Amino acid sequence: MWGMVKVLYGSDMYRRRKSREATTTVSVLAWFKTLLLAADKMPDTSDFIIPAGTKRDVYTWYDQDRIAHDTLYEKCSASFFNNIWSRILPNVKLRKYLRFTKCCYCVKWRGTRWSKQATTAQKAEAKEKLREHYSYIKCERAYGRAKQNQAIQEPDKYLSIAIDGCENLPHGLPHFPEVHAQHSIIPFIVVSLVISHANYVCIYIYLT
Repeated sequence: MWGMVKVLYGSDMYRRRKSREATTTVSVLAWFKTLLLAADKMPDTSDFIIPAGTKRDVYTWYDQDRIAHDTLYEKCSASFFNNIWSRILPNVKLRKYLRFTKCCYCVKWRGTRWSKQATTAQKAEAKEKLREHYSYIKCERAYGRAKQNQAIQEPDKYLSIAIDGCENLPHGLPHFPEVHAQHSIIPFIVVSLVISHANYVCIYIYLT
């Protein structure tokens, strides 16, 4: 009988632990959902790029939000946080530099943070500078997303557009297979994309 009681108690403890893990997992995923509103969505993949130097930085953001909003997020270890991230959100990635641009500020302070020649004080300063910078980036992107949301929700009152140009190939866009690159008869075409976040995408093509 005592053995049966012990087994039941152990099973109950296991269920409680799994229940806590499930609750914490949902908490972490909900936090990531909010974070991704300010992340960079890659145009050609399903990846999101987070402006952070390390996974430890991202966990620190989570823990800071947990402390600030203790009724919203559950406490967890860095290893548990990273495990959820790796298993469920593999498309959320860190990158040394963003694919389409380099931030000189990031390059400078990341170089200091990971330099073997930098002193402990210099690395600490670099870490703090990057933390402040990442916070600023998140706020700026959140502001832009808020403007997009306004345009989508109230298109009669707000307009939000994004304009970007495609990178041109060295000998013109597109390449015609029947013409060799050394023949300069291919018209040099410039392509610009315009997105209205409310309802449409336009492609403009013109010759130079």
